[in-house]
Amino acid sequence: MMTKEELKSFTTSLVDHYQVAYKYDKGDSEEYRTQKHDTMRMALAAANFLDARGDYTIISVTPIYK
Repeated sequence: MMTKEELKSFTTSLVDHYQVAYKYDKGDSEEYRTQKHDTMRMALAAANFLDARGDYTIISVTPIYK
């Protein structure tokens, strides 16, 4: 978690991509998969889509820095 000072100086130009980590509930529960997205909006949309299908558990949506 970022502090208030880190958030004040945060810029999206530092982010390379956003990663959605999830697992398929009907398969091997220890296997995690990831998707790479250019924007947070795209990553959240993908996470919501996977969650709505009911076969996946979303683990995280994380920015990956340059």
